[in-house]
Amino acid sequence: MQSRESVRHLRTYALRLPKFGSGNKEVDDFGRRLVRDLVDMAYDLYWNPRCPIAQKLDALRARYGTAQHPFLFAVTPGIATFEDYGGVGTFLGASADGRCCRHSVAPDFGPFRRARATWPSPRSGGPPPAVSVPGLRAK
Repeated sequence: MQSRESVRHLRTYALRLPKFGSGNKEVDDFGRRLVRDLVDMAYDLYWNPRCPIAQKLDALRARYGTAQHPFLFAVTPGIATFEDYGGVGTFLGASADGRCCRHSVAPDFGPFRRARATWPSPRSGGPPPAVSVPGLRAK
C-alpha cells in the first residue's frame, strides 16, 4: 500500500499535467483521435461483426427482418452519464482531472473545471475554499 505522502505527490503531479479541453493542442488532438478511433471500431463491429456475434445477428435478421423491413440492432458506445454521474464515480478510482477515488464523475465524463479539480474534498483534506459571490453577504 502506498503512503499518504506518495499518493499526495502523485495527485499533485497529475493535477499539473495538461488536460483534455484545456487548450493544449497535443492533448486535445489525442482525445479527439481516441474518441474517433472508438467510434470507428464500433461502426466496424456493427457492419462487420465477428463470430459468434455474426451468427447470432444473422439468426435474428432471419427471424425478425423482412426484405422491406430489415432487422437492425446496435448497441453503441457512449460517454454520456446523464443523471447517474454521482453513482458512476462510486466504483471508479481517482482520475487525472483531480477527482478522488470513489467521488462522482463530471457530467458526460467531461473534465472537471481546473479550479474545481484543485479543491480538496472531505476525503482529501477538507472542504472547498470559500467563494465570494457578488451581492451575497455572509451571515
